[in-house]
Parts: sequence; structure tokens; C-alpha cells
Amino acid sequence: MKELAFLVVGWLLGMAQSLLIERWQERRRRDRFVSGLHIELCRLQTTMAILFWNLKDRDGTVTRDDVEWVLSRTRRGAADDDEGAGAFRANFEKARQFTDTDFAALRKFSSHRRGGLAVSLRTYDLPLLESQLAELGGLTDVKAVSEVLNVRAQLSMYNETVMESRDYLDKTYDQSVTGENRQKVMAMIEDRYQRVIDRAKWIADSIERCVVALGRP
Repeated sequence: MKELAFLVVGWLLGMAQSLLIERWQERRRRDRFVSGLHIELCRLQTTMAILFWNLKDRDGTVTRDDVEWVLSRTRRGAADDDEGAGAFRANFEKARQFTDTDFAALRKFSSHRRGGLAVSLRTYDLPLLESQLAELGGLTDVKAVSEVLNVRAQLSMYNETVMESRDYLDKTYDQSVTGENRQKVMAMIEDRYQRVIDRAKWIADSIERCVVALGRP
């Protein structure tokens, strides 16, 4: 009987140990996923903020509030110097000292220099998230999961808008598109640029809420 008892106890201890190891491995895998996702999201946030500024600068519509917003949305990416965010932010710190007259001059200069210029936009993705989407099921914070999925959905809409802008841009090289039709095409391109500006801001703001929900402010 004692030997049987020892066998049962040993079996139970073995089962408990296996469960503990499995839970530890799951937690470690989840932590690695969240860490990687945080980096991926912060890089995208920095990219969207820089894109937002570049398109507004092209239009000559940048404001002091835009400077503060861009600084707030590139601070995480700057930690890794992603997309040259460190140097980018250094210039923006200087822009904080601009007077209203300076901003007016900047808008006028940018509009004259870059206004109307076509921009070839890129699509973006979240490869880690897409390859490990099932890992979201391991997160206990429903709000965090919701915010991550919201960013994913908004990025998809952003990419659709970029593809539309490319299609319209291609039409500008068609010599048969002239006169009023060409003007309509150019208007559609400008409309898509404005949509990209708005979407880029939404994505960057959503990521801000997302990383906070993930517990990594």
C-alpha cells in the first residue's frame, strides 16, 4: 500500500510539475509576443506620424499643434531610432520655438515648394501580429485585444486608400486623360491624400491607446 501511495503521490507531483511548466511556457511565450507587438506597433506609430507631417507639409497646412502631436507620437520610436525618429524629433524640438510668423512662413514656403507634387505612398503591414494572431486569445485584457484589432482594421483601410491613390496616380501618365477628366483625376488624388492624412493620425492615436492597454505606456 505504501508503494502504491508513493506511486500516486509521485504521479500527482509529476502532473503538477508538468502543468506549472506548461503555464510558465505559455506566459513566457505571451510576454515575448506582447514585447514584439509593442515594438512593431511603436514603429508603425512613428511611421504614421512622420507620414502625417510630410503630407501636411506638402499642403502647407502644418500648425503648432501638429508639432506637439508629432512629438508625442514619435517618442517611442525614437528610443530605437526607428525610421530616423531621433533626428526627426530633434528638428521638431527646434520647431517648438517657432513664432506664429515662423509657422506662416513655413506654410507659405512648403506650399510653394511642394504644393501639387505627386507623392508615391507605401502600404504597411504588421507581420508579427498577422503571423501570431492566435496569440491575442491568450491576452486577458479585453480592451487591449480590442485596441489591437482596431489598429489592424484601420491599417487595412489605410492600405486600401493608398492603393486607390496609386490607381489615380497611374492615370496621370495616360496621355488620353486630358482636360476636365484630368482635373477630376487630380482632385481624386488630392482627396486620397487627405484621407491618408486623417487615417495616419487615427492609426497613430489608436496605437497610443493600444500600448497603454497592453501595459506598456
